[in-house]
Amino acid sequence: MNVTYLKIRNQVVQNSRIVYIVLGVLIILSIAWTTSTVFEYTDDQYEEVEVVASSYTHSANYDYIAPVTLSNPLYAKGEILDSEHPAYFLSVSPTMDVFFTYALESTDPVQLDIDCDTFLIASSSGNVGAEEKVFWQKVYPVSTTPLKNGEDGEFSYEFSLDIPEIQSKVKDVQDDIGYSQGTAIEVVTYVKYDGKVDGKNIKGVEEFSMPLVISSSYYQIPGDLEFRNTVENYETMYVKRSPSISGLLGPILSYISVMVMILLLGMVRKQGMVPSSHIRRLEVEVEYTKFNDFISKGAFPAEAVSMVEVNVASLQDLVDAAMDMDARVIHDPQKNIYFMIHSGIIYRFDNVHSVYDIAEDEAVA
Repeated sequence: MNVTYLKIRNQVVQNSRIVYIVLGVLIILSIAWTTSTVFEYTDDQYEEVEVVASSYTHSANYDYIAPVTLSNPLYAKGEILDSEHPAYFLSVSPTMDVFFTYALESTDPVQLDIDCDTFLIASSSGNVGAEEKVFWQKVYPVSTTPLKNGEDGEFSYEFSLDIPEIQSKVKDVQDDIGYSQGTAIEVVTYVKYDGKVDGKNIKGVEEFSMPLVISSSYYQIPGDLEFRNTVENYETMYVKRSPSISGLLGPILSYISVMVMILLLGMVRKQGMVPSSHIRRLEVEVEYTKFNDFISKGAFPAEAVSMVEVNVASLQDLVDAAMDMDARVIHDPQKNIYFMIHSGIIYRFDNVHSVYDIAEDEAVA
């Protein structure tokens, strides 16, 4: 049996009263913890959560056509080129008609007033250090048709862009300042809205941009012209929290652990203490097992009384001497004597601890 376990067992038995007191305190704490957790588990628990009270989406898009107004070898005059074309030639369709549509979408009731303004913005930018800065910007208002309010809640209007005229205006600015690099042109519509969604006031400005690329012979509208921006309004609500069974596991397992410890302590006390002599003997046996390869069993010779006798202080010393003399150590288990005979001299080591232990064990028994 493990020597360490036996020592711990004796300590537990000797101090069992203190251990019982500690375990009793742990039981009380476990019961209190379990009771508190059960009450908390059975009571209704509420927590604050942020929920979407209402939401709405700003939806807008640009669509356009380019009527063929000049004679050319590609298209018939008066033909309409739709937005599917990748580019439009200035010698074919120098003007384009743009249709802007805006709506505020929501599943809640909507009351809305809007006002729209469209501008043509030309600007040039460049790098200043690690940042890109606008060098110059020119804003031109765009004339539009009156704003229409459709039955489905959509607002729309139209406007026309004279591309050669725009090109000329931008070139005038470039020539006047002597800088023509990095010029970008875009059509920007600002939608000012004011109203209510689900009875709650809303107000603000949305911006929708359509890029316009103009070269010496053609122009094009790159990018996606569909826009959607969803706004969510949150409010705090108290909702009932679902209890979790995992919260009960901690105190229950703690209580069970303490009860198991009490049961084990009772079993240890019932077994009683192990004599210290027995523990010492086991310790000696464990220590001596490392010499098994150098020791054989035998009987202590009767003629040893006539030999010169040398007592050795430890088994380690006896084994070392045997190895030096090319001899072997013999163990007499009856007398518990380790000895070696060499050149008529008997070297012996009496395992006095074990002899004492045996005697003590017999006395205890």
